[in-house]
Amino acid sequence: PAIRMTLDEIDRTLTTLRARTSLGEQGLAPEADALVTKAEAAGYRPTTAEARLLRATIARRSADFTAATEDARQSILLAESARDDRAAALGWIELAATSTEQKLPALTLERTDHALAAIARIGTPKDLEASALFLGGIARTHRGDLDDAEKNLRASLDRRHAIYGDHHIEIA
Repeated sequence: PAIRMTLDEIDRTLTTLRARTSLGEQGLAPEADALVTKAEAAGYRPTTAEARLLRATIARRSADFTAATEDARQSILLAESARDDRAAALGWIELAATSTEQKLPALTLERTDHALAAIARIGTPKDLEASALFLGGIARTHRGDLDDAEKNLRASLDRRHAIYGDHHIEIA
């Protein structure tokens, strides 16, 4: 019962911190650090993977690419050890986003390949596939492979249309 309460509290904090991150709030690193510490103490790998993934996103958005890369890598390892392919795919997507922002297209393409493999293992959900294809399209644009970039970007947009319809912010 005590661990369940701790995990519930961590989950609520994850949800709140994700929302604040999505809204662009800055200065969340200390809260993310505390969350990861609490998740690690709880010892439940899927929750720790989620906390590390969120901390990776926060670090990437602050241009701390070293920390973002390490947390995303650790998130993937935790997710894989827990057999959570969706969380592993999200970790690979975060790694790809990090290398995209660093303008490292070859590394981004390698990471999107890993993401797409994890995504395939869980039945190819369109939202995750769209994210990986989008990052692959950006990487191909950076390399000057414009035909392949257009294919990836169109495929990503098609997936997003199928999920959200024509009038959603994800399409705008």
